[in-house]
Amino acid sequence: MAKAEQNQQEAAEAPAKKKPILLFIIIGVLAFLLLVGGGFGVYYFMFAKPSDEALQEEIAHDQTADHDKKEDKKHKKDSKDKHEKEGEGHAALIVDIEPFVVNLVDPKARHYLKFAIALEVPDEAAKNTVTALLPKIKNDVIMLASSKMMDDVILPDGKLRLKDEITSRVIAIAGHDVVSDVYIVQFVVQ
Repeated sequence: MAKAEQNQQEAAEAPAKKKPILLFIIIGVLAFLLLVGGGFGVYYFMFAKPSDEALQEEIAHDQTADHDKKEDKKHKKDSKDKHEKEGEGHAALIVDIEPFVVNLVDPKARHYLKFAIALEVPDEAAKNTVTALLPKIKNDVIMLASSKMMDDVILPDGKLRLKDEITSRVIAIAGHDVVSDVYIVQFVVQ
């Protein structure tokens, strides 16, 4: 009879011992799943590539905004040109080129660079020459910018190097007497 009571006591203690172990295992599994889920969420929202539709929408939105700004600049520029022709002073002319959107070379992710440049020309004849050479200028600028990596253009030194390279290519096409300087007027890396 003593053995029967001892077996009953052991049987009662065994489920009590199993409950803390089972509870510990369940808590461990839940904590693991929470960490894995959180890690996936961080990766998905921080490092995932944007969808093509989202990129297209953003580019379209930027282009419409740029078109409106370009119209405003054109109005201001036309009035400035009128004042210069009236004899208020002879300043260099600025030729705005529509923004460029190029994909950057990056094996890890998709990044793009959106930028606009303006060319400083000395007179109306040089402006006409630049306008005639615009397809060649755009081609060289696009080829140059699309060969860059994000690390090449994200820091200020990289932007200055890109500006210098663009300037040398534009001057090689148009000549020193036609283009006196190149300005980067818009620059966005995403």
